[in-house]
Amino acid sequence: MSILSREIKSYFRQVLCQEDGKITAQVSFPENFTGFKGHFPSNPVVPGVCLVTCILVLLELALKRKVRLKTIVLVKFLSIVRSEQEVVLELRRGDQDAACEQVKVLFRSADKKVAEMTIEVTYE
Repeated sequence: MSILSREIKSYFRQVLCQEDGKITAQVSFPENFTGFKGHFPSNPVVPGVCLVTCILVLLELALKRKVRLKTIVLVKFLSIVRSEQEVVLELRRGDQDAACEQVKVLFRSADKKVAEMTIEVTYE
């Protein structure tokens, strides 16, 4: 696991795995988050790649398996995420075949949609 992934993993709270396959968690990024370095230093914004990494880290936490990103099918950013902002991730595992699984993710903050993504992952 990369340094960035380990750091993000330490920020997750209230990870819940439901019987219907839904996985939820809360995360917020402190001012000293590695992802902020060089990304608007005077006005830090969580980079999109860090939000994608959140999905992979959360899947690994919940499933206790190594996860690899295969494809980003859809990404829609609706608002920015700033330091200390509480974000809730809602993952829904979907279509799976022998090669990969599709995961749909909704990012919310204060009951507003921040982003939505659909990715395909493989497992080791």
